Amino acid sequence: DDYKGHDLSELANVFQPVWVFEIAPDHFLHTKDISEIILKVAAASPQLRSPILTEEVAQAIIDLDGKVGCSSFNLEQAINAAQWRHAFLDIYRCLESIFVSARFLPPAWRRPDHLRHVHSDVANGVF
Repeated sequence: DDYKGHDLSELANVFQPVWVFEIAPDHFLHTKDISEIILKVAAASPQLRSPILTEEVAQAIIDLDGKVGCSSFNLEQAINAAQWRHAFLDIYRCLESIFVSARFLPPAWRRPDHLRHVHSDVANGVF
């Protein structure tokens, strides 16, 4: 019954700092998606990235920016992830669109006597 709440100044050091930016209307980032902006800012400011990421991993995430199939949303989520499993999942979502899933031939085609029926490029890539 006596509880009157917490003093926010006591709780502030428990959380990550909040950063606020204003983008000038004539700046090229002004028309970009918020995820793109956050990714670009994190790329330029290591102190704004997730502390769980090494510089090497963060750079790999940044290098994926602009690749076909790599959503800036997923990359931004990865570079700001609080847990490795979240970073991994968002990076994987980008990578799965870059690399084609392997296709497996029916078991009967794997026998050497049936390989002559399979185009050599396919056989070399699968076996």
